[in-house]
Amino acid sequence: MTLRVITEAEIAAQTKLIEAVHANESVRCFAAPISEKTDSDKKDDMMNALLKYIPVTIIVGYTFLDSVFRAVQPPPEWAWMVTFIVLLILAFILTYRITEGAEIPIAAMLEGEDSVKQAIANWQTVIQNQRVKQSVIAVIAFTGYVMCLGGPFSNIADINAKLIWEPYYGSVALVFATVIIAIIAAKDLMASS
Repeated sequence: MTLRVITEAEIAAQTKLIEAVHANESVRCFAAPISEKTDSDKKDDMMNALLKYIPVTIIVGYTFLDSVFRAVQPPPEWAWMVTFIVLLILAFILTYRITEGAEIPIAAMLEGEDSVKQAIANWQTVIQNQRVKQSVIAVIAFTGYVMCLGGPFSNIADINAKLIWEPYYGSVALVFATVIIAIIAAKDLMASS
């Protein structure tokens, strides 16, 4: 099973690949392993997609460190902010790495006709685009989560030592993060098939 959100575009690209392989005599022997459908080859419904978008490992790690930073008086603002930024970068990297998915027997098929090569290239492009999109969504979701908690932002002060951050900013940020994610993933999250 892949942690990548399986979209309609990926299913369509996979179907075109299967059709191209079946239509080509010289690579038809590879059609059986490619055409076997598993649960990870079916389009994700909205709940499964949303669960895959959330970088749970990063959120658990941050939540633990957030409680540690809050326990220290005064909270170490720079360490807290650096931790947030590092985990933000790691959220992108982790999500990108775990959404790789299974490889297809490409090397053997590359000897086939151009239609098979084109179908493989198309499928790989769709998967690559989904991995990047899902990684960006993970970063947005993590940022919204941290801002909703307040995190390192809750201690940011201006020159006069007056707090700049208001608690309601986090709620606003979470709403915006949710809407941005919905816009980015709207096609993927529409009615499941």
